[in-house]
Amino acid sequence: MDDSLGISFITNRRARQDTTDKAATKPFDRDSARVVFRFHSSLPVYEPTPLADLAQLAHELGVADVWIKDESSRFGLNAFKVLGASYAASKAVARLLGIDKRLLSIKDFAAEEVRSRLEDVTLVTATDGNHGRAVAWTAQRLGCNAVVYLPRGSAQVRFDAIAS
Repeated sequence: MDDSLGISFITNRRARQDTTDKAATKPFDRDSARVVFRFHSSLPVYEPTPLADLAQLAHELGVADVWIKDESSRFGLNAFKVLGASYAASKAVARLLGIDKRLLSIKDFAAEEVRSRLEDVTLVTATDGNHGRAVAWTAQRLGCNAVVYLPRGSAQVRFDAIAS
């Protein structure tokens, strides 16, 4: 555990390593965690995910503890998807604009010369759920466009949530 970030993780060393994309097989390490944490903590209203202690469930299961992450207030979206979508989209846009992704902060996209270049950038995804909301939320923060394709027959409430 890295106490300075309060982040711990376990790497599955038995995970398949036979892909041709060696960047995708690089284990997640402390430096990567720092980069991602720096980016996420630069987002407006970022807060660490609170944990809820489910002591009664732990007792019923016969285990010492059960804790769950409570993502119900994450950026007003009620979902964790915004963390992955915002980081992935920001990395892609940073690469396009020549911003060093290791130092990436949402503030990098606020400068006028960057904002003017983002007017022609469009984030695109296909989903009818929280991922679409996360991509649209990210595009709004970055100052670029978003297109979210929804499957035919998607509920109007899904469309409205993504549009908002």
